[in-house]
Amino acid sequence: MAIVCVHHVNISTDRFTETCDFYCNVLNLSRGWRPPFRSRGAWLYAGDIPIVHVNEVSTPKRASAECALDHYAFLIDDHAAAKQRLDSANIVYREAAVPETSIRQILLHDPNGVAIELQCPVAEPQ
Repeated sequence: MAIVCVHHVNISTDRFTETCDFYCNVLNLSRGWRPPFRSRGAWLYAGDIPIVHVNEVSTPKRASAECALDHYAFLIDDHAAAKQRLDSANIVYREAAVPETSIRQILLHDPNGVAIELQCPVAEPQ
């Protein structure tokens, strides 16, 4: 067996509409086909890949210091456009550079407190 890539992340939330709106309006994903599960949910797509699955629950688990998962990351193609989109939506974020590489990071949280990294190579190493 060989792992090929991370296929999707799954977010359980009591803020279903707000969460879907965040990923679609702020991170530019789009709602697409989802199997007819009994529970309310949405699959949010980047192109033809359903990379974020959102499930509605009445009592979600919140991100906490006890959780071993720190964040997940998306590779993006335009650092400046991402910042502009976040600024337009009044999303709080911070930036970081990966030392001795050309990678810039934008670090933010979704409405549930889930940490997200947007990673983008830029022209010059930082």
